[in-house]
Amino acid sequence: MISIRQSVNDLERLAELQKSTLSCYQLAIRAAADYAVELDSTQAIEYRQHLLALQRALDKASRTEDFEAVESSFRGELRDYRDRSNHWLEKARGDLQAATDAMQTLARTVAASGTDHAKVLKTDLEKLVTISDSRDLSEIRTVIRDTAHSISESYQSMQRETQLVVAQLHDELRSLHREIDSERKALFTDQASGAWTREKLTFRMGELLHRGDGFCVVVLWIANMKRLRASGSAFAVDGALQAMVKRLRELVSTDASIGRWGEEEFAVILELVPSTALALSAEMAQTLSTRYSVQENGVSQNLTLRIATALVDCAPGGDPGKFREKLQSLSTAMQGN
Repeated sequence: MISIRQSVNDLERLAELQKSTLSCYQLAIRAAADYAVELDSTQAIEYRQHLLALQRALDKASRTEDFEAVESSFRGELRDYRDRSNHWLEKARGDLQAATDAMQTLARTVAASGTDHAKVLKTDLEKLVTISDSRDLSEIRTVIRDTAHSISESYQSMQRETQLVVAQLHDELRSLHREIDSERKALFTDQASGAWTREKLTFRMGELLHRGDGFCVVVLWIANMKRLRASGSAFAVDGALQAMVKRLRELVSTDASIGRWGEEEFAVILELVPSTALALSAEMAQTLSTRYSVQENGVSQNLTLRIATALVDCAPGGDPGKFREKLQSLSTAMQGN
């Protein structure tokens, strides 16, 4: 009887502890939402909505897997909000520094200018006309010297103002170039994955073939893409592809070209010897075939990509037609598997 009573007491304490732990977790999620630093109002609203969804998920949690999913999603939301906030702060710092530099330059120029140049020049000319009737050589020299000094200062002030205008024009041109580069990059970027488009990859291959350079192309095939599309949301699948491309960039050299070759295929252009490229191809298949965590509406979605790779090489001075045939045959064979 004593043993049964002790067991009942232990169960009651465990239930009380579980209830207290759940309450603390709920308070932690609510505090993370209430006291978030609002750098961007839209971003903060979205963040709080995601945490609210996590609170509802925690209320319904009953199994260990449910609690682990909430924990993973909570960590993911905090990490994502931190990264986006850091990006916002870096941009704000850059904008503020640019504005500060422009204001300082403008203030210095305005202070140096002082007076209207036309008035100064008119006054100096009047002095010269007046002194021309004088017979006092000493006075003439003094007026000429003072007038020359005044004109020189006015010229230097105008020169500084002109330099400011030129600097502002250069800044505008740089901003315009950045916008053009951004638009051009978006034109050749696959929006779903963040990799280059097939057209951009084809253009790059054409450049290498025209120059007669040797290179290799690693084709990556996502073997379970159709199943992922059927079972997961488009947002989650695209997020997994973006994470895969990011990890792929960390594997290859900085000058490697990564692009989406098809719905289930990606391609990487490597300017390496075939043996080195083949080893890297095997590493890609092993490293990229893993689980990727994607945040969607405050919930962490885990998707596993299964990657197969194959290599096509083009020797220096090789036949462009034969290379394209081998690449097409490889792509067709992988799609048929």
